[in-house]
Amino acid sequence: MDAVVSRGSTAARFNCTVEGFTHRDTLTWYRKRGDGELELIYTTDTGVIEDTEKYEIVGHYDLIVKDILLDDAALYQCD
Repeated sequence: MDAVVSRGSTAARFNCTVEGFTHRDTLTWYRKRGDGELELIYTTDTGVIEDTEKYEIVGHYDLIVKDILLDDAALYQCD
């Protein structure tokens, strides 16, 4: 799903829909950088967000990217 952010917006929200998720499963958010490398944002294994000033997890594991800049354009992936 694409997220389109209008000029002047301060954040983007990416939804993560998971069916049958249990406490034994792991959910992870990644950002695919321009060089193809995956940057870890969050995992339920640790419950730690790697950059709390930039990212936030809300609701049922939706990702908020805060203080949006053009450099934030990337593929965000929920596994």
